[in-house]
Amino acid sequence: MPGGKFRPSRVNELDETTWAYLSGIFDGEGTLGEINGEQVGWRLGVSQLKESGLCQWIHQTVGTGTCTPVTGKAHLAATGRRPMSVWRLHAQEDVRAFLVGVFPYSIVKRDRIEKALAELNERRQHYGY
Repeated sequence: MPGGKFRPSRVNELDETTWAYLSGIFDGEGTLGEINGEQVGWRLGVSQLKESGLCQWIHQTVGTGTCTPVTGKAHLAATGRRPMSVWRLHAQEDVRAFLVGVFPYSIVKRDRIEKALAELNERRQHYGY
């Protein structure tokens, strides 16, 4: 990312059991998408019922990202869903660190994580961050 400022990851150091648990949550409930356009990179997230407290737990455990409620009346009326919370991670070094942590335990998203890590590692090497 030319001209950008890079910083070390803010992802907490976690034990294997916690990474394995996060991997299971991410494999089942998470999303991993490419950012294309003016900026390029990867972003990830996990959506859950707000009342479960899972997004807040992920945010506290991982130590970074954003946890926001999905509260719009139009959304709730249109989908018939109960209020949701979404934990998101956009900072590229944080995305990379999270994916490195969950990768050994991933099953469903393993190929996608591998692709993302290859691209993130290539950019990291190219731009020296």
